[in-house]
Amino acid sequence: MRPSMPLSRFCSSLPALALFLASSGSQARDCAASAPDYVAERKIMVGDATIRTRILSSGEREREEVNIGGKTKVTLRTSAGSTIFDPEARRGVEIPVATARRQPTQYVDSAEPDGKMLRITQFLRNGGWVELSRTTCRKDGIMIRRDFVTIDIQRRELKGEMVQDHIVVGAIPNDMFVVPAGVILERPNADRPSR
Repeated sequence: MRPSMPLSRFCSSLPALALFLASSGSQARDCAASAPDYVAERKIMVGDATIRTRILSSGEREREEVNIGGKTKVTLRTSAGSTIFDPEARRGVEIPVATARRQPTQYVDSAEPDGKMLRITQFLRNGGWVELSRTTCRKDGIMIRRDFVTIDIQRRELKGEMVQDHIVVGAIPNDMFVVPAGVILERPNADRPSR
């Protein structure tokens, strides 16, 4: 049985890995309204680390492109999980949505006077509701800012923020959300890579 490929192969430093973990699952569905297709730049700050990425979002699908150490890494996210791959090396890893039982979660939605929507995500810890993230969205449902708490690989809580700008609304071709032919994907607990 082959071991699964570690994330560190794609995120060569601890700050990059923390930023990846912070940005995962960050699609526009966190906004109270459904958003149109769009392309944007995203700035993610966790602790002392900052990274800029390019986002392509279409419904439940998201493509995030980042330059780490001079190489482009691509993450595709859907409701089924994430796929991270290196287009040059033609290798990647699939990360399914965790099946472990999660803490109960609730959302508190409100509208701001200027029409922006605010969604606060809370989870139940030790009998009380704790804020996990605070997401601000435009009237059309596109996320423009999120303040959040994430856990790094050493199980420490880190505060972070994510800001989207240079937003361009428009249709995105379906092939942007497909892993290119010839990319070998490893899956956790799989006997062999796919493709």
